[in-house]
This record gives sequence, C-alpha cells and structure tokens, in this order.
Amino acid sequence: MNRIFLTVMLAAAVVPCLPPIAVHAQADAQRNAETLRNAEALRNAEALRNARTLHSKGYTITVPDDWQVIDEEKTIFTLRAPKDDESDTFGENIRVVRHSVGKSYSVAEVLRRQKSDTGRFKLVDEGTVQNARVPMVWMAITPKNPRDASDVLVKIDFITTTKTDIVVLTAMAQPDAWKSYLPRFKKIAESFMPIATGQP
Repeated sequence: MNRIFLTVMLAAAVVPCLPPIAVHAQADAQRNAETLRNAEALRNAEALRNARTLHSKGYTITVPDDWQVIDEEKTIFTLRAPKDDESDTFGENIRVVRHSVGKSYSVAEVLRRQKSDTGRFKLVDEGTVQNARVPMVWMAITPKNPRDASDVLVKIDFITTTKTDIVVLTAMAQPDAWKSYLPRFKKIAESFMPIATGQP
C-alpha cells in the first residue's frame, strides 16, 4: 500500500469523534443563533412600519413609534431607542446636528476629510446610504484605547450636506450591539431630508 495513503488513513483513524452530547449542543447553538438572526431581521424589516414623521428646524425624519424624542436646544432631533430588556443599561440613540460651513461640500469630500483625521478613534466601517432621500454616507468609529469601561461605544456618523451646511446624524451604540442596530439606524437616516425638498 502506498505509504502516504497509509499515513493519511492512520491519521484519520485516530481523529476523535465528537460525543453525541457535544454534537447536539453544537446543533442547538446553531439553531439559537439562526433564531436570533431571524428575529433581528424581522425587527429591522419592521423598524419603520409603525412609525411617525417628525418636523424640526427645516428638516423631517421618520422614527419608530417606540423611540423617545428628546428636546435638546442644540440638535435638530434627539432620538433614543427603547431598552431591549431590564438588563439593558444603555439606550441606543441618534442626535442630528447641523454645522454651518458657509459653502457646499460633497458628501464624499466630507467623508474623506473625516477619515483622514479621526484623532483617538479608529475607523470600523463605512459606506453609502443607498436609499436615502438626500446624498448620504456613513462611517463608524470607536476609541483606539478606551479610557474606561464607559468609553467603548461605537459612533456612527451619517453625513449629508446642503449648500451651506453639513448635517450629521450621529448614532451611538454599544460595541456588541452596533451591527444589529445599524439597519435600523440606516432606515431612520434614509428618511431624513430638508422640508424644502420634500413634503412638509
């Protein structure tokens, strides 16, 4: 018998098989993960099915009914998601702020400048909001070296521009939750636009 083939056969013969309990546990874990993914997909799909449209300072946005609207003087909108359960200690949120710059910039140019100077933060991900009513890009950053346990949040900036302003929808989420919240954040960001170019 070929020596190499014999060696492979012997090696395969001594590979231990997973005991039945381990196999079942692995299958259960996979089913649970799939169930969680399906539930998350359903929540994201229905994110704006039951929603309300808000108007403030010349802009409009659509948010889920169960999100809290907070009145803050320096923002166009401040929105907070409901907590998932009693153990949830942080409410994911979005703050919309307008920065007057006196000239027009493309969203690509603003994103490029933002990425070139993230300071103590590192870029996690970026992209374009495909279905937005206005040109919009996004970038997610998180601290390179967190200062403490509270300094670990992921910051997602959704950026759009007007003739004289840069408008940023800043979403904040916990590091283990930001990816699951991202589709909901995007749905809300997609609905944002100046009232002048939409329906008041």
